[in-house]
Amino acid sequence: MNLNELKDIKKGLDCVVFTCGPSFKEYNKEKLNEFCKGKVIICVKEAILEYGYVCDYFFSNFLRHRDYNLDKTKSSCIKIHQRSLKYSPKDLSNYDIIIDEDRPFKLNNQLLKKK
Repeated sequence: MNLNELKDIKKGLDCVVFTCGPSFKEYNKEKLNEFCKGKVIICVKEAILEYGYVCDYFFSNFLRHRDYNLDKTKSSCIKIHQRSLKYSPKDLSNYDIIIDEDRPFKLNNQLLKKK
């Protein structure tokens, strides 16, 4: 799978992006589950641990990489990892798309620019 295969497949749909951080636990999970119904769910790094069961897209990178228990995520979740040839984990078999780190940074090849 590559990023081009994902282009515009969810265009026009509302999405919710869960990221990691201390405020993540401030919200009632039942209310969030209700709010997320019918929306595209994107989890970034540790957020997958709480919302892997509803996640549509998961993003991680090589910085502070950990075991995200990807085998417990929703089976249709698309898992995307940006690796560093220097620091990435050796086993990336759970990921659907692997993107190499862009060094030196070229603005047109960063994940943010590729969307």
